[in-house]
Amino acid sequence: MIKFDKDENLILEVRRHWFVFIIPTAVSLIFAIVPVFLFSFLETLLKFEITAKYTWLLLGLYGLWLLVIWVVYFIEWTDYYLDVWYVTDKQIYDVLQNGFFHREVSILRFDNIQDITVNIRGIIPTVFDYGQIHVQTAGDTSADFTLKDAKHPNKVKDMLADLHSKAKKGTVLE
Repeated sequence: MIKFDKDENLILEVRRHWFVFIIPTAVSLIFAIVPVFLFSFLETLLKFEITAKYTWLLLGLYGLWLLVIWVVYFIEWTDYYLDVWYVTDKQIYDVLQNGFFHREVSILRFDNIQDITVNIRGIIPTVFDYGQIHVQTAGDTSADFTLKDAKHPNKVKDMLADLHSKAKKGTVLE
């Protein structure tokens, strides 16, 4: 968890939309089920009978296969769940998780925002209201903040624009 300043209040937590995680879930389920159907199909097609010795070997290999699928799925879930923006009343914390042991945290003050862009492409993102939010910063060390597949990107953009204008007026920051 990110440690905020004492006088800093969390306004919004922006995460990726749940719908984008359906594809890795479906792929994992398909990879878990296909070997069972493939083995049954080959067994009936080739008309051979497996002895108890080979049954345990095949079950062990299948268990190992399921373990690999579970680990890959858990890595995908970790990347999905831990990619987040924390919007406080002073700044944005961009947390980018890459695998288990690589986390990058960037901070952007509202008065450094140059441009906010929302990109929603396709029918499904439009229907489920998710898309990419891109925040460009100003200054010598300009950086770009991007959150892909964010929930309600236009609402987030409007809130960030409002906080930016308040920061420019000096009503948000110290």
